[in-house]
Amino acid sequence: MAITTVVKEGSAFVGYDGSKRLFKILAPNGVLVGYTSTSVSIKQGTKMYVYDEKGNNTSSYYI
Repeated sequence: MAITTVVKEGSAFVGYDGSKRLFKILAPNGVLVGYTSTSVSIKQGTKMYVYDEKGNNTSSYYI
């Protein structure tokens, strides 16, 4: 499965592979920084969170 699109729906980011929903990440104050076919980066406050194509947090760091 590959991430083809990430959209903000209310207070969450939802990732899709075509029309199939892969994950939903709750991030009320989050800003989508970018995504690739295997990861999503979301900034929340002073931290950057990176998620995989299943919506699992793989890393986070202060920016």
